[in-house]
Amino acid sequence: MKQIINTVFIISFLITGILSGQQSSSFSFNYAGSINGTFSVSGDFNPLIIPSDGVVTAQEEIDGITYSTFSGVEAVSIDSINLGAILLQQAGELVLGEYPVDPVTNSAMFGFALGATVTEFPDDIDDLEADAIYLSIGGLITITEITETTKSGTFFGFMMNMDDPADIVEVNDGEFTVNTATIFQPYLEGDYSFDYLGTEMSGNYSVSGTIDPFNLPTEGTAGFYGFSSDTSILIITGVETFIVDEVDSVNIGAIIINKPGELEPGTYTVDPIFQTVLFAFVLGADFTTIPEDLEDIVADKVYISATGSITISELSDSSLTGSFSGAMLNLSNPLDFLSVTNGSFSLSPGEILAVDDSNPDISMPSLLELKQNYPNPFNPVTTIKFILETQSIASLQIFDVNGRQVETLLNERLEPGFHSVQWNAQNESSGIYFYRISAGEFSEVGKCILLK
Repeated sequence: MKQIINTVFIISFLITGILSGQQSSSFSFNYAGSINGTFSVSGDFNPLIIPSDGVVTAQEEIDGITYSTFSGVEAVSIDSINLGAILLQQAGELVLGEYPVDPVTNSAMFGFALGATVTEFPDDIDDLEADAIYLSIGGLITITEITETTKSGTFFGFMMNMDDPADIVEVNDGEFTVNTATIFQPYLEGDYSFDYLGTEMSGNYSVSGTIDPFNLPTEGTAGFYGFSSDTSILIITGVETFIVDEVDSVNIGAIIINKPGELEPGTYTVDPIFQTVLFAFVLGADFTTIPEDLEDIVADKVYISATGSITISELSDSSLTGSFSGAMLNLSNPLDFLSVTNGSFSLSPGEILAVDDSNPDISMPSLLELKQNYPNPFNPVTTIKFILETQSIASLQIFDVNGRQVETLLNERLEPGFHSVQWNAQNESSGIYFYRISAGEFSEVGKCILLK
């Protein structure tokens, strides 16, 4: 079950895009300086096993600007990775050609992070938690091939340690090839519900909204559909949070379909032997100790479907809907079963990192916490989110690269909890800006990029 949670809570938000799905995918380069060696990964990036070696790419167009990333991920330990990354942003579509490194706007850049903590991987590479982070200060990225199924290129240049400007590393023989035929479609918000009637209990399970991966535990629904190496996998989860004896617990509803070929609308019969088609219900799970194997989950009860079916009514970029019904058995007591009726799910892509602050049971962090603005880069509106532990007079100000204050977005007393403020920069010019949140004795600063 941890595989399901990691996939939906982390990967969907951090690498939304297209997964490399063929063994031809690769990402490599040689580096020399204070550190020396070769970084080389190839093959599938598996979103169901965290961390996992492999190659991944994502591409998104926002207001006429195309943002492209190519990354190689190397698993170092159970919670740590080395990451090589290339980021390009330009007006219009990505095309063949040379893209000189731009260390000012980072419109063309590559980077290398060593010992990055997977579960704290942020949106902005500047905020990445790692043992060492190197970013390009000069060099060239060349896109050599763009087809319906493949993107390839080369890169070289120099990188600087973000914590030590004197630490320069030379990069040579950088190459990347990613297969873009694979589908990876996240669904970040929606509804998930079903009725259940059994020998020991009965009721209705219903959750809706968006899961916030950076403020767990939280209620909501999420899922993804992936197609890689001629195999489809569909995962849908609903998470309901509650607190027992000051310990965070969750009830989880889950649907999994794993089959050869691309998934199409239709009805899929539950497979209780190989569990390629199943739905499950987990009650009272210890949120901090969920294991990788479903059968070893720490929970009050775990039910797995024994009979029934799952029907996919619509599967598109904008909508995932369907229904399910059948019978579930308690893994610890086969005589304890639940009859499931009226099962339904309806999900949409939603907004990345949307926060549901309607749950009063979510415990607050001990300090003021400032989130990375989203989107970033932006034009001309972005959202800045932060958390307050106690009632405070909060001030949110915007500064340009010269330290000049350009706007005060907020200066008022706020209640504890999650807050978000929009900044409309339509009157400002393109460039790098800083936003500072102050509340009591605490103050934090974030960086954002306005591109017009």
